[in-house]
Amino acid sequence: MADPTERTFAWLVGLTGHRRRTVRFAARAALVLVVGFVVFVGFVVGSAKLEENKDAAARFWTPVIQLFQVSPSWWAEHAEVVSRVALFGVLLVGAVIVVKLFWSSTGRALRKIRARLLALTGEIAAWHAAMKLTEPALIRSGPDAHTNMMADYSTRFGARVIAARNELAALGYTDAQLDSYYEHPTNLIGVRIVHERL
Repeated sequence: MADPTERTFAWLVGLTGHRRRTVRFAARAALVLVVGFVVFVGFVVGSAKLEENKDAAARFWTPVIQLFQVSPSWWAEHAEVVSRVALFGVLLVGAVIVVKLFWSSTGRALRKIRARLLALTGEIAAWHAAMKLTEPALIRSGPDAHTNMMADYSTRFGARVIAARNELAALGYTDAQLDSYYEHPTNLIGVRIVHERL
C-alpha cells in the first residue's frame, strides 16, 4: 500500500494534468463565446443598418432577383428575412473561419515544438539516468561535486528548458510542478520532474 505522501503526490500530478486540459478547454470556450458575441452584435447592428438602408439593400439584391427570376410579390414579402439570413450566414462563415484559423495555428505551433521537446526531454532523461548511477560516488567526493553536476545540467539544458517552457506557456500550456523547477532544479529530483513534466 502506498504511503499518504505518495498518494498525495500522485493526486497532485493528476490534478495538474487535469488543470492543463481545463485551461485549454476554457481558452477555446472563451474564444467561441467572444466570437459568438461578435456575431450577435454584428447581426443586431447589421439588421439595424438594413432597416435604415432598405433602398440600398433592394439595389444589392436586384441582380439576384433577376438571375433567379424571383416574383416581385414573393420578394416583397420575404426581402427582409432573406437579407437577415444572408447577413447571419456571412457573419457565421466569418466566425467559423476565425475559430478554425486560431485552432489550426495553435495546433501547428504545438506540432513544431513537439519534436524539439521530445528530443530535449530524451537528452535530459539520459543525463539524469547517468548522473543517478554516479550519484553515490559524487556524494562521497564532497559538496562541490553536486554543485558541478548541477552546473553541467544548467550549461547543457538550462537555456533550452527555459525557452521550451516559455513557448508552451505562450500557447497556454502551463504546469505548476514544472514551473517550480524548470529554472533551477537544484537536484536530481528536480531534474526528473523537469524531463517528466516538460
